[in-house]
Amino acid sequence: MHIHSQDVIQDYEQALIKIILVCIKELPLSFGIKKVTGVLRGSKSTFIIDHELYKLDSYGILPTFKTKYLKTIIEKMIKHGLLEIEMVSEYKNLPTLIITQKGQDFLANKISENIKFVGELSDRDVILLNNEEQRLYDTLRELRRDTAKKEELPAYIICGNISLREMAKFKPETEAELLSITNIGEKFIQKYGYDFLEVIKSFVN
Repeated sequence: MHIHSQDVIQDYEQALIKIILVCIKELPLSFGIKKVTGVLRGSKSTFIIDHELYKLDSYGILPTFKTKYLKTIIEKMIKHGLLEIEMVSEYKNLPTLIITQKGQDFLANKISENIKFVGELSDRDVILLNNEEQRLYDTLRELRRDTAKKEELPAYIICGNISLREMAKFKPETEAELLSITNIGEKFIQKYGYDFLEVIKSFVN
């Protein structure tokens, strides 16, 4: 028996959709997308604590999923008729999620619905470096290693490999350009920005 990757991915998509349906089904009240994703991700908001939503079986079941990722799946579920939006006046006419009969049947395995999202939502962009860029990347790694050693920190605390690869590829020469690099923020700029920018400028020049 051959196992095809697409079959496994489809099973994963179906299971994730059912987890979202189970979460909505066990909620004590009707909530919107933001609250549902908050429960799934294990939000510690005052609302969730006050309403004891942390006691639900589905609470925190998808802690590593980005809100945007879950929101896109839920929107696809609405488009395919498993969920619908209902305006509830007790929440000042806010839109809430309701499981349709089709959604109930899908959850009970009475019907099937092929909703694809993995291929669309997967981040497949890979930063490939040419020989020159690879040399800059290696130099930046050495700087990160020396900086981490000096501050007695793990190297990944300074910045990640993805950030270094983007620096080597796009060669930012100003603080504003450096801020556009993945996972680089003001704190990095203040503490390490000058040193990293000097290395990049020297390489470019």
